[in-house]
Amino acid sequence: MSLEDSLVLGRYRVLWPLDSRKLIRSYIARDEHRDGLGTPVLIKHHTHDLGDRDSAPMAALLLELGRLTHLRHTGVVSLLDYGTPDQGLLTAHDHQPALSLSQLCDVFDKKQAAFPPHLAIFIARSLLDTLHYCHTRSDGGFMHGRLTLGCVHLTTSGQPMIADFGLAALEEAAAEAEMQLGFFQTRMSYSAPELTRGGLATVRGDTYSIALLFYRLLAGSNPFRGRSIPETLQRVQQLAPADLMLPDWKRCRDANRVLKRALDKEPSARFADCVELSAALAELSPESDERCREELAALVRRHGAGDWAQLARLGRSPRRSQAPASTPEAERLMAAVPHESKAPAFVSGLVTDQPRSVSEHSLGEQRERRRRDRRRQMMLPTVLIPAVAIILGLFLGRLGGTRAGESRAAAEPVATTPPLVNALVEELRVKLQRCGPERGGAPPSYRVELEFAGSGELSGVRLEPRELSHSRLGACLLETAWEAGLRAPGAISVSIPLGAPR
Repeated sequence: MSLEDSLVLGRYRVLWPLDSRKLIRSYIARDEHRDGLGTPVLIKHHTHDLGDRDSAPMAALLLELGRLTHLRHTGVVSLLDYGTPDQGLLTAHDHQPALSLSQLCDVFDKKQAAFPPHLAIFIARSLLDTLHYCHTRSDGGFMHGRLTLGCVHLTTSGQPMIADFGLAALEEAAAEAEMQLGFFQTRMSYSAPELTRGGLATVRGDTYSIALLFYRLLAGSNPFRGRSIPETLQRVQQLAPADLMLPDWKRCRDANRVLKRALDKEPSARFADCVELSAALAELSPESDERCREELAALVRRHGAGDWAQLARLGRSPRRSQAPASTPEAERLMAAVPHESKAPAFVSGLVTDQPRSVSEHSLGEQRERRRRDRRRQMMLPTVLIPAVAIILGLFLGRLGGTRAGESRAAAEPVATTPPLVNALVEELRVKLQRCGPERGGAPPSYRVELEFAGSGELSGVRLEPRELSHSRLGACLLETAWEAGLRAPGAISVSIPLGAPR
């Protein structure tokens, strides 16, 4: 049963399906309680048969999910809410337009190219830092227990993030109800041997999974993945993976020594925690984390399907096919016919209400076109008059050419932002500050940078710090900046500090 166009968990409007696998269906939804910000939310419908809702595995699962709603970290895909309707389990997560590590591996596999070792080390160390935070929290910590390539998301800023915390408890509840583990074969191949024997998730088990992810990136395959469940279990518990053979990498032998210890079948022989394994991997690469992050971000932007900087513009980009001119009578007739729109949800964007009919699509285009025309008419005199005044002043200044005038010109710094833009920027800054929490404004370090093309049109918006782009506040700032319709006399860059006093 599809959840499209339904309201789930009391507040999330499901817009369109994202992915459909055997027992998990994913959707993009909008939080209806966010006052029109339209921040995208990922809804996962786990269709496993969970059996008795009062059983011990289900009680453990719900307890774990309740704790996970309080876990917030830049390296974790946050769990926002959860619920257990009649069929399966529903979970709501922060949605980061990104590329999964599995998809990035597919890119290199199709090109028959080796995964860069320094990037594999950077990804593994970033995940270890995140897991160390999760393991050592004062509230008892969180163990993952089911790390795979698909659980790792790479954002457009180059930040690896871990998803699917709590999946181990979910799989245990589903396995007890269904008495089969076929769907979990891939996840079992990445699990530590003690987990496949019924053991609990531990710190050493998570370091084992990270080491195996690192091996998979460099080797191109998982050595423990078999053709059947018994074969996979046998390999996980008994097989020692072959050494890596990378002639072009000088530290390959050292990497094999680290992997041999990290993938030991006996937990006590492995690295004690994430910090110890991260330090061992750091010795294998001379590249700085910042350089690796930038390189990884470039790969994600090149091969990914979404970018936070574009989400706020999706609903406002002009469509290629313009609607025909409409008369009042035609508009009345169109409004009377309840045709459902077949356009995909992203045509309307994530920051506007979803159009419900063909008439709303057409009328919305016409209204938007009129607003653009009015803005152009209003901007024309404000651009021409200051430009003419500046040119005339420069011309008269050159003719006058007195020493006093020259000295004053030398003493006064040249303004990098024309007066035209200064007046409008102040108005925009006030609007941007309204996006802050409880109307209290943003921290002093937050800035919005505007880039104008030679034609004077706004060509780009960047947020500082970069991590701000992946937050609900960032989505509001981007939407407000693009909606302002600012123009400039030429190609300039304007930086707006959000923490300045109003």
